[in-house]
Amino acid sequence: MKQPASKRVAAGGGRRPMAAPAIAALVRWLSRPAMVVEQWRRRSRERRELDALDDVMLRDIGLTRCDITHEVRKPFWHP
Repeated sequence: MKQPASKRVAAGGGRRPMAAPAIAALVRWLSRPAMVVEQWRRRSRERRELDALDDVMLRDIGLTRCDITHEVRKPFWHP
């Protein structure tokens, strides 16, 4: 005689409760390098954009050319 579906799942035939969190953790771990590279690209782009501003625009946002020169010289991986 065949068991009802509810009893088969209760007897261990269903999904493991820890599988979903483990998979989510694995996905986060695997996507971390892509997020880091995207952050580097964004930082590099923002520094180039700041470097392209003229002195009047820099003064409007409270920065000097010296501030920008210091920021632009940083490697892309430095915040």
